[in-house]
Amino acid sequence: MHPIELPQLPDLFNDLRELLDQVPAGNVTTYGDLARGLGNVIASRWVAGCLLHDEVSADWPSHRVVRVDGSLGLYAHGDADAKADALRGEGVRVSKGKVDLDLFGVRDFQSTRPLERLRRLQDELPLRCVLTPDVTDPTTVAGLDVSYAAGNIGVGGYALVDAITGELLWSTTVQCEVNFPYVSSYLAFRELPVLAELLNLANEADKLADVYMIDGAGIMHPRRAGVATHLGVLADIPTIGITKKLLAGKFDDTDAQPREPREVIDGDELLGVALRPRESSKRFIWSSPGHRMDVSTASELTLRLLCGRRLPAPIYWADRLSRQACGDA
Repeated sequence: MHPIELPQLPDLFNDLRELLDQVPAGNVTTYGDLARGLGNVIASRWVAGCLLHDEVSADWPSHRVVRVDGSLGLYAHGDADAKADALRGEGVRVSKGKVDLDLFGVRDFQSTRPLERLRRLQDELPLRCVLTPDVTDPTTVAGLDVSYAAGNIGVGGYALVDAITGELLWSTTVQCEVNFPYVSSYLAFRELPVLAELLNLANEADKLADVYMIDGAGIMHPRRAGVATHLGVLADIPTIGITKKLLAGKFDDTDAQPREPREVIDGDELLGVALRPRESSKRFIWSSPGHRMDVSTASELTLRLLCGRRLPAPIYWADRLSRQACGDA
C-alpha cells in the first residue's frame, strides 16, 4: 500500500457564503447560479439544503435566493410570506409569489470554482486507473464503509474476511470529522479521509487484505471516478466498488435470475455487472472494478462472497460495524 496523499479539499460552506455576499440588497440569485459559481450546477440541491439549516445560515441573507423560475422557494426563517416581506423590504418586487430575474437577478460571481477543480481531478483519475487484476484468487478481502453520526462525524468500518467463506477475521472502526458535504457525484471527497484512516489502522495492525471492497462506485460512475477508484489509485491497491443504485450505464434486467450477472454498458464500454443477489428480492446491487481489478474478477468475488445475503460479506460486516459504532458516537 502506498502512502495516501489526499487532495486538498475546499471549504464549500465558506465558499457559498462568499458567493451569497456578492448578491447585494435589492437583488436575488438562484440556487443553480450559486451552484454554478461553486463550479457545478449539480450542487444546486446541496445549496438549497444548506440554506434551509438555521445552524448554517442563521445570519446569511438566504432570502435573496430563489428558484430558477423566480418563485420564492423555501425559507429557513419563516414561510413564503416572510421571505417575500424580507425581499420587498430591500426593494425587490414580488408579484404572485415570483421575482423577475431579468430585473433583479444576479448570475455572475467572482469565484475560484472549487467543484470545477475537483472535477478536473476526477477527469484525470481514469488515466491512472489500471483495469487488470493484481490478484485473481485472493485469500482475504476487506470491506470498507462509512456511516455518519450527529454533526460532522464520519464513522468508518473495516472488515477483513476470508475470501472463500466470508468469515469475519478482524475488524476496526474509526471516527473522523468530515467537513466536505454530500454533493452528488463528489462522494469520494467526503469519504476519502475516513477510508484512508481505516487503511492506516489496518496497516499498523498488519491486517491489510489482498483485495478491498468499498461501499461506493468504482468505474461505474459518470466520470469513471467513484470512491473505490479514488482510494484504489491513491493507495495503489486492488479495489471493487459495490453500490445499491445504478450511477452510470444501462443493463437488461429482463428475466434476471438470482446471482446471474448482467453486464452494465455505457456505449461500447463495459463498466461492471448488475446482480440480483437472492430469490426473495428483486432488488439489484452493482459491482464494478475500482483499480487493479477487472469486471470479471470483481463479479466473481462479489458472487462468491454474497453468502446468502443481499450484500457481499465484506460490505455487510463493514456496514454493520460502522452503523453500530455510529450509534456509540
